[in-house]
Amino acid sequence: MSTAPDSINDNRNTFGQPRHNWTRPEAQARYDLPFADLIFQAQSIHRRNFDPNHVETASLLSIKTGGCPEDCGYCSQSARYDTDIKATRLMDQSAVVETARRARDAGASRFCMAAAWRNPKDKDLDRVCEMVSAVKGLGMETCATLGMLTEDQARRLQQAGLDFYNHNVDTSPEFYGRIITTRTMQDRIDTLGHARNAGLKVCCGGIVGMGEQVGDRLGMLVLLANLAVHPESVPINLWNEVKGVPVNDTAERPDPIALVRLIAVARIMMPKSVVRLSAGRQYDGRIAGAVFRGWRQFHFHRRCPADHQKSADRPRCQAARSPRHDIEVGHCRVRRGPNRGPSCGLTLMLFEARIVLERTLALRINRARRGILDFHRNLQRLGRWRSRHDSNMRPTV
Repeated sequence: MSTAPDSINDNRNTFGQPRHNWTRPEAQARYDLPFADLIFQAQSIHRRNFDPNHVETASLLSIKTGGCPEDCGYCSQSARYDTDIKATRLMDQSAVVETARRARDAGASRFCMAAAWRNPKDKDLDRVCEMVSAVKGLGMETCATLGMLTEDQARRLQQAGLDFYNHNVDTSPEFYGRIITTRTMQDRIDTLGHARNAGLKVCCGGIVGMGEQVGDRLGMLVLLANLAVHPESVPINLWNEVKGVPVNDTAERPDPIALVRLIAVARIMMPKSVVRLSAGRQYDGRIAGAVFRGWRQFHFHRRCPADHQKSADRPRCQAARSPRHDIEVGHCRVRRGPNRGPSCGLTLMLFEARIVLERTLALRINRARRGILDFHRNLQRLGRWRSRHDSNMRPTV
C-alpha cells in the first residue's frame, strides 16, 4: 500500500520547513517512499520555496590546477597520484576576468574560482581577492573553493566581494576515512564555520559513486541538514572516472533512479537550499527527471580537471558556443528569460521525467518485444513444418 506523502511528517504545519534534528532512520524512511510519493513530496516542497520554472546556471574555472598535497582518493589534482593533470601556477587576473565575462555572456549568473590548495597562502589570497573583486564588477555572483580557511582569510574574501564559499564534506563521517586521511571531517566543518562567521554563504555537498552505500549518502545529507544553518547551496557530484587514483578500485556508478531519490531527499531535508548538479552532469541518466523533484541549478565548467578539461576555452555546455546564449539540457533548450537568467518550463520537466521512465523500462520492453518476435517466428516455423508433415502423410492414390 502506498504511503501518503505527508504521513511520515509529525506535524503538517512543519511540512517543508527547515529542521536541524534529522536522524538516519528518518532520512531512510523518505528515501524508501514509493517513487511517486517521494517525487510528489519533493516537488511540493520545491514549489513552496522556488519558482518551479526557473533554473540557475553557474560556471567553474580552475584558476590553479594540480600539485595539491592532500591524498583525496578521488581527485585528479593530488600530487600523490600519477594522473594526466599537470600542475600549473595561479592564473593571471586578466585571463580569469575574460573567462568570467564569456561565461556571463553565455548565460551564467555565478562564477566559481577553484584552486588546488590545502589552504591558501596569504600572498596567493591577495591575488584571489583581486580576482573576486573584478568578477564581482561584472555583475555576477562570486564563489571560490580554495581549501581550508582561517577566520581572517574568510573575512578578507568577504570584504573583497565573495558571495559563496565552497567546501564539501564529500561523504558520510563513517566512509570519510576510506577516501582521505590528510584532512579530517572536523577540519572541513571548522572551515564552513569560519566562512559562515565571516558573512559568506556556504556551498557544501558531496560526491556519490565512490563505492559508498546508500546509507553513506544519506549520512552525508543528515550531516548537512543538521548544521546550525543549512548550506545555501548543496552540490551533488557524481564521481568522474580518473586514471591513477585509489577510488578507481571501489567506484560504482549509482543507478539513475537511486540518484534521483537522493536528490529528492536532499530537497526534502534542506527545503530552502539550492540543489545543484555539478560534476558528472554529462551522464544524462543522472539529470533525468531531476528538475521534476527539486533540482534548481545547472553547473557547467569552463575548465575543470575532474572533467578532463585541458583548456580554458573548451566549453562543457552548449551555452559556451551558442550565438543566442541558449543552454542545452538533454535535447531541450533552456533559454535566458528576461532579467531572470536561464529558465525552463513544463516542457523540460515533462521531457526529463519521460527519460526516467524510458530508461527504467527500456530494457524490459526490449526483452518483451524480442520475446514476442521470437514467439511469432516459432509459430511460423511450426506452421511450415506442419504443412510439410501433412503433405508427406497424405496417402497416394
